[in-house]
Amino acid sequence: MTLRMNDISKLYPYSQLLKTYAYKQGSAKLNFNKNDTSIYAAIENFKPLFIEKNKEVSQYKVRGNYKNGFLDLRINKKIHLQYKKDVNITVKELDFNLYPILDYIKYSSKKETKTKLRVFINASHSNVYLGKAGRQAIANSIEIEIEKDRVNAKLYYKDGGILFQSEGDDFSLYANGLDDSFMNALFKFSTFEGGELSASVSGNFKNYHTDMNINDTVIKDYTVLNNTLAFFNTIPALVTFSVPGY
Repeated sequence: MTLRMNDISKLYPYSQLLKTYAYKQGSAKLNFNKNDTSIYAAIENFKPLFIEKNKEVSQYKVRGNYKNGFLDLRINKKIHLQYKKDVNITVKELDFNLYPILDYIKYSSKKETKTKLRVFINASHSNVYLGKAGRQAIANSIEIEIEKDRVNAKLYYKDGGILFQSEGDDFSLYANGLDDSFMNALFKFSTFEGGELSASVSGNFKNYHTDMNINDTVIKDYTVLNNTLAFFNTIPALVTFSVPGY
């Protein structure tokens, strides 16, 4: 048996599932076979959660199947999502668009009433875009684990990296061994030559302490100081899903 939905928008007002995940436009087809269900969906004008080749991605093609409680989906050929007890997501060569992702998490968490799932995300050759200005946290790999109000995230780049942990309102962030290429991508409108960035931020979202060190570098533009301070002031806001302007 085949179920076709050529225009999801007509079903949207009556579906709590579609409302929860903001799936407003597109189409879907389900083939109910003897042993499994095959899935195809086209999602249009969705939130631009990812960036590919410096362009926001808002169209998604989803293919996969559901069998014996196991969901296996491929999204735009670069995202692999598997779900049974936990959600496992693998991303390759696709950049994360951080602020729309945070907005989407905030939106869906308000709509979701069920017990929170444990989510594991592993990304390779995927950077993190920090707003329209083009600031990036560049990475060789990223690992994220989310369970209820706990978040553990690791970003690896060359010989350095960032560790972020939070539970409830308390959080900590440690960065070490991040070279000038990382700094120049992060603080886009200033230039470093050589050196390394290390930092620690800890506390809660209302009261936190920051230590930052940039060693053995040449700064070619003094505005880097303001950009650096503004960025670390932004970290707690990112986690609480609000973004101060800077």
